[in-house]
Amino acid sequence: MKIDLINLKETLSSDKRKSDRMQLPVKLSYALGDSLEILPKEWIDPLEVIDIGGEGAKFLSEKSIKKDTSLILKINLPNYDKPIILTSEIIWSKKENIETSTDSAFSVGIKFNKMHYKDRKKFVSYLSDSILGLHLDDDGNLTI
Repeated sequence: MKIDLINLKETLSSDKRKSDRMQLPVKLSYALGDSLEILPKEWIDPLEVIDIGGEGAKFLSEKSIKKDTSLILKINLPNYDKPIILTSEIIWSKKENIETSTDSAFSVGIKFNKMHYKDRKKFVSYLSDSILGLHLDDDGNLTI
């Protein structure tokens, strides 16, 4: 088997993420802004997250959001009463060919910025539990 090292190198270097992403049952709401001190009163409806990791996420939006736009996110994690709140930045936005109620959809990539310590702890715990849930059986044995 011959490996095309040039294409492999290009593929690997095109993804600049520092952490892997997972498909998890998470919803987020967002508002324009970059401060955790004064939270907005109105949020864009909860949106389903396509994938999420320690450093960012991807979601679908019916509205176009420009690159470098600062957002405040409210992420609802399953089995937690209160959402986590954090600031983020749009890294990319791309129009998708998906039917929605407004006939347009944009996939949006975001990078997480600031998060309060207790929210970070809750988020990391959720991600860790999700990873373990994917790779351990009921007896705690590794299933990879």
